Amino acid sequence: MLERDEAYSKMRKFSHSEIFYYYLARGLVSEVTLGHFSGAARRGVVGLEVQGIICDILRTLDEDQFSRFHSAAHRELEKGAFGRFGQNVFGLCLTTLGRSVGDGNRVYKDASIEEACLPDEVLDCQLQNIFFLRLDVRGSNCSALSLDSDCAIETLILDEATTFPFHANINHVEFHRANSITSTRDPDEIAKFFTHSSLENDSDSRSPAVKLLERLCRLFMRQYWLKLDPDDHAAKSFMRDPLFDDLLRVLESHERIIEDPNIGAGGTPARFIHMRRPESLLKFESLRSDDIRLRDDVRSLWREGGGS
Repeated sequence: MLERDEAYSKMRKFSHSEIFYYYLARGLVSEVTLGHFSGAARRGVVGLEVQGIICDILRTLDEDQFSRFHSAAHRELEKGAFGRFGQNVFGLCLTTLGRSVGDGNRVYKDASIEEACLPDEVLDCQLQNIFFLRLDVRGSNCSALSLDSDCAIETLILDEATTFPFHANINHVEFHRANSITSTRDPDEIAKFFTHSSLENDSDSRSPAVKLLERLCRLFMRQYWLKLDPDDHAAKSFMRDPLFDDLLRVLESHERIIEDPNIGAGGTPARFIHMRRPESLLKFESLRSDDIRLRDDVRSLWREGGGS
């Protein structure tokens, strides 16, 4: 299907678009990991929906698979891919920003891209002279993202769980809430959207325990179960953190964790956990009293461990 041009013309007629996007994303990740770019990548539109799913898939790949995907996408970027293919390649490169590579600090410069979706936790990255027509950062922590003064964003799509550095060259904002979407081009109104999503004045921003909690919330906003297995990549990054077991105990004490110790997942039964209402712990402007108490208990973990 990825190679057939007529598949694109039938895309709008597909009755279950989410399923289509999922399998398209799976196919693209598989082929790029093998160093191959089919007609779907070269001539199709790898839009926000597909990029968002790719971000989630990349989180689950083992180190070798992710490294091959990253290398193949960036190899094509360095070759100077252009047109629709260049747009897709640049978008694929940005989906990798949720995982570390090499020294961890990446720089992208001098590009114009129609649509891009960033992962739930963006690692150190510098953007220089990049224009985005639409940038989707819903549920993303982009506090480690740096944009120079030559960058510009026509439409930024964010929500109550977004952390994004304020930038003067944002022309339009779509702010998504549970039951509404607010859209504005007014510079003063745009500035107000960033008051709740900036960590610069947040006393929690220095607490490793709260940072771990927010990372876990962002993960559970994108997937239902987490398999607590040190061989599972998504879980490994949490389980190796010395605060993770204590964090789970706090979440359990607040009845926010559902656990199933015996789910069969393509092998021997394993322990899985699910977090209730993870998005509520990231709504900095409208935290409920029980959310505030939970965050206070999590913050205290760092103090007990020697933080200040």
